[in-house]
Amino acid sequence: MRCRNCGVENLDGRRFCGECGAALDALPVEPVTPPMCQARSVTTTPYFSEKTKKRLAVGAIVVAVVLIIASILGYFYYHQPVMGSGSASATTIDVGQMVLFSFTPTQGVSPYQYSWNFGDGGFSSEQNPGHSYDSPGTYLPLVTVSNSAGETTTWTTTVEVNPLPSVEGVVSPSVGVTSLNVSFTATAWGGTPDFSYSWRFGDGTSSIEQNPTHSYSLGEYTATVTVQDGVGMTASWSAKVSVNLPLTVGVIVGWIGPGDTESFSCTPSQGVTPYSFYWVFGDGLSSTLQNFTYNYGSAGTTTVYLTVTDSIGETFEFEKFIEY
Repeated sequence: MRCRNCGVENLDGRRFCGECGAALDALPVEPVTPPMCQARSVTTTPYFSEKTKKRLAVGAIVVAVVLIIASILGYFYYHQPVMGSGSASATTIDVGQMVLFSFTPTQGVSPYQYSWNFGDGGFSSEQNPGHSYDSPGTYLPLVTVSNSAGETTTWTTTVEVNPLPSVEGVVSPSVGVTSLNVSFTATAWGGTPDFSYSWRFGDGTSSIEQNPTHSYSLGEYTATVTVQDGVGMTASWSAKVSVNLPLTVGVIVGWIGPGDTESFSCTPSQGVTPYSFYWVFGDGLSSTLQNFTYNYGSAGTTTVYLTVTDSIGETFEFEKFIEY
C-alpha cells in the first residue's frame, strides 16, 4: 500500500507508513480489464486423406461381406447333408460265412456315428463291421450315418444266404471179385453254384470229374468225393469198395449110419458174405441149411446137388453121386 504523505510503498496490511509514520489509507482499487484474446485461424492437416478414408471404408465393407459370406458358408458346411458310399465283401454267401461291411463318408462334418442293422436281429455301431448269418434267406442290411450336426444318410444292400452245400454219391458196383470196374456219381445241392468235384478213390488215384469211372484190384477201399461251391464251402461223402477173391466152398457128403442116414456139410470162404445154400437130395426133396443129416429111408443111389451163392451173386456149384 502506498503512503499518501511520502509516497513510499508499504506492505499490504500495515496501518502506518514505515517511512513517515503517517496513517495509511487504502487506495481505491481500479478495475482491471484483461485484454481480450484474439481468435486466429489455424490450418490443420487431416490424419487420413479423403482417398485413404474411401479405401478404408471400402476395405471395411469388404471385410464385413467376407465375414458374412464365411459365416453363411460355415453354416451350410456344418449343416451340409451326409454323403458317402457303402460296400459289402460279398452279397451271396453260405450260412455261417462272414460278410465285411463298410461305409466311407465323402461329405458332412466329422465325427460320424454309424448304426448298422443286419436284417436278422443283429446290430453294430462300428464303421466297418463284420457279420455272419445263421439261417438261409434274403437279408437287407442297412446303415444309418449321422454327423455332428445331426444330418443323416442311409445305405443298404441285399445279401442272399444259401444253405451249406451237401453231396451224395452212388457207387456201382461197390463189391466184386478179382477186379472191379466202378462207376461213381455225385449229386450236390444247397450251397452257392457253381460246384467243383474232387474224387479220391482210396488207392492213391483221384479225379476231378463229377461222375468218373475207376478200376480196382483186390482189396478194401474208401472212395471219397468232396464238392466245393462257388463261395468256397465244402461237403464230402464216402463209400466202401471191396474187391474179393472168388468164392470157394469145401463140401463133405458121407454115410454115417445106421440105416440110410447121410451127412451133408459145406464150408464156404472168400467171396462176399453172407452166403446162401441150396441142397437137392435127388429124391425130390431139398434144403437151405448149411450143414445137416438126412435119412433116405431105403437103400439106393442118387446124385446130390449143392449151390452156394454169396451176397454179390457169385455162385459155387457142386454135385456128387452117392449110394445109401
